[in-house]
Amino acid sequence: MRGGFVSYKLRVAVAVREARVAETQSGPAASGGRLLAAFRDLDVLPAAAHGRDRALTQIDREPYSPGMVAGPIESDPALTAAVLGAANRRRDGAASIGTVRAAVELLGRDGVRSVIEAISVFDFFDCTSEMAAYAEAYRLHAIATQRAADHLCGVLDNSGCDELHVAALLHDVGRICLLAAYDGYSELLKIPGTPEQRLALERRHIGIDHALAGGVLLRRLGFPDSLARLVERHHADEAEEGAMHIRLADMMAHYLTGRSVDRSALQEVADRLGIEPAALSLVLHALPHLDARPRHHDPNPLSPRQRDMVRLLAEGKTYKQIGAQVGLSASTVRTHVHQAYRKLNVVDRAQAVLLAKERGWI
Repeated sequence: MRGGFVSYKLRVAVAVREARVAETQSGPAASGGRLLAAFRDLDVLPAAAHGRDRALTQIDREPYSPGMVAGPIESDPALTAAVLGAANRRRDGAASIGTVRAAVELLGRDGVRSVIEAISVFDFFDCTSEMAAYAEAYRLHAIATQRAADHLCGVLDNSGCDELHVAALLHDVGRICLLAAYDGYSELLKIPGTPEQRLALERRHIGIDHALAGGVLLRRLGFPDSLARLVERHHADEAEEGAMHIRLADMMAHYLTGRSVDRSALQEVADRLGIEPAALSLVLHALPHLDARPRHHDPNPLSPRQRDMVRLLAEGKTYKQIGAQVGLSASTVRTHVHQAYRKLNVVDRAQAVLLAKERGWI
């Protein structure tokens, strides 16, 4: 244990020395200017090429569905930040927008396509720049945190899960600002340690931590204050419930990937949220086995009866067999089925079943 602590302190000392050398070369004024510039936009953050391509495919798909477009956008922090940022710049005095679905609806099909096409991208085999290399690591941790946050929403029966879903993806966005502003920050990012240790390191040697930087950035870009506060407070000991939710999800994501976690801090945050030790153990055990199921953004247009009809069609049943099962005549079943076709904008059984399954309606 002692040897590990000494090794950690040695790596900190080396990284801090390199950070100070880089800062001396560029000058604190230059770094301060770059930090202010980084607070003005998020264009510096590239998106994963395959995520951008999936989003464009959904945009061009018929029938057009804002909910289906939102899905791939929410799988990438850069896409999410760009679309939400564009929507909040165009809202003309209306309330701030904090969910991807609402942003997609406001921008419209052509507006979303324009935003997505303008984003710089990186590929797994072409991470040549420092920012692109970090963007992939950032994306993977953000998605793991997002998945943990979604799981916690189910465990806690939490309200406001749409905003928590976005906050989990953007919780470390302040690191993008610090990476763009401070030449030595990339060296600090390489140091192992718990989230609490790394936060203290930022405060000590930069004067600002990534959580605070993220909150400032989101406010300057017009994001809702509630979303900015979730990001800004996700490491605070006395944070509100939503920020505690993000903090626990962040710790769970660190745990899932084998990174250092302060177990006493993990239990303390769980206690604050009402999760007892036995329940926390079950939650942590379930993490590696969670399915990456798409979120269902589009409301189900089918009535309960029509949904039953489509579900039974998916089982391969005929109108007569469905009627016998639900106590209706075959002609009445046919009427319900064709009403469902009209609502789904499809022409046959195969299209209806495929669409309803894809969107989670049956």
